[in-house]
Amino acid sequence: LISVLFSRGLTKNLHRLTESAQRIGKGDLSTKIEVHSRDEVQTLALTFNQMIDALKESREAIERHNRELEQKVAERTQELREKNLAIEEIQDKLVKSAQLAAAGEVAGRTAHEVLNPLTAIVGRMERVDQYVNNQEASPAEQFLDILTAWETDYQKGGMKKLVEALATPSKVLKNASLFEEDLTNLKQLALYWMQQQEQLGGDIHFVKDQAGRIQRIVDGMRELVRSSTMKDEVPCHAAIGEAVLTLQDIVEKAGVKLQTQLEAERDGAHLNRDELIQILTNLIRNAFQALKQNNIQNAFIRVETHNEDNQLFIDIIDNGKGIAPAQKEKIFEQGFTTKPPAEGTGLGLSIARRYARAFGGDVILAYSAPNDGTCFRVIVPLLDTPALSKAS
Repeated sequence: LISVLFSRGLTKNLHRLTESAQRIGKGDLSTKIEVHSRDEVQTLALTFNQMIDALKESREAIERHNRELEQKVAERTQELREKNLAIEEIQDKLVKSAQLAAAGEVAGRTAHEVLNPLTAIVGRMERVDQYVNNQEASPAEQFLDILTAWETDYQKGGMKKLVEALATPSKVLKNASLFEEDLTNLKQLALYWMQQQEQLGGDIHFVKDQAGRIQRIVDGMRELVRSSTMKDEVPCHAAIGEAVLTLQDIVEKAGVKLQTQLEAERDGAHLNRDELIQILTNLIRNAFQALKQNNIQNAFIRVETHNEDNQLFIDIIDNGKGIAPAQKEKIFEQGFTTKPPAEGTGLGLSIARRYARAFGGDVILAYSAPNDGTCFRVIVPLLDTPALSKAS
């Protein structure tokens, strides 16, 4: 670039000298000044002609040099164009790599968060399966036995035979007829079916709620990059109850007590309800897996709440073996886990903390001591309103 500028400046200066010479000589550099005299004018003319020849040679040399420079500039421009294209390709690859990395993180978070409601659904369906398929004599079979006995008696002798059979003394109930026994059994079956229908209705509602949570988790991950999470005024005690209910089946089936002690007078917060539930289920699930992994006797998990200043503290406490001192600094790092690969991804605590900090709160390790249990604390900033709900 300096050479080009220098050349252009030199060319302009030469052009100015040429124009001056043309004005003086009334011609161009191809014209010779012919003076046929032997005095100083001829000498001046010869000198001037020599100057014109020298200028002409210089101009030709400069023009040749300019052509060479233009060729070099064109070559360098092509090289820069090719390098720019290569840089653009690299940038595209970096963008795609970043997108893939983001997609991988979102997929990992989605899979981890879906695990809690999915585990709750499986646990509840196992309970449904137990009382549907694991009975020696199902209520339907008992009902069918009564109807079959009535049908047999009726076929033997019509209505008269059926009435006589029903009037015979019961072998099960004292001072009662077979009809009274059958009537008692039918009433019990009806009550049982009503209870089962109510239980099944509750189980179906529970499964639908958990499926809805999965749907909201997936939808939330889809919108993760494009928009902020929707927040609302949430009664945190109610959210705690839902989180406990989500994992209660699977936890208590393993012999671990899951308790609540909600003593906070104020629990109203502005946050996303599903994300708070996800924070709590992650922490409860971590505690449960640690207790199960270490075969803790009389194991329990207790969720407590209390207020401090304008905050709600939600403590998830267990009576496990505690966290090793060397691991305390790493537990919130994404990907760090002490669980087997089939049980842990190392995302639970990092996701929980990220969600909490998004609504102005935090998740911290309140305490953990060898053989003295662990307490994780969820810090929630409160609304300046009375409690939206109160549980005990």
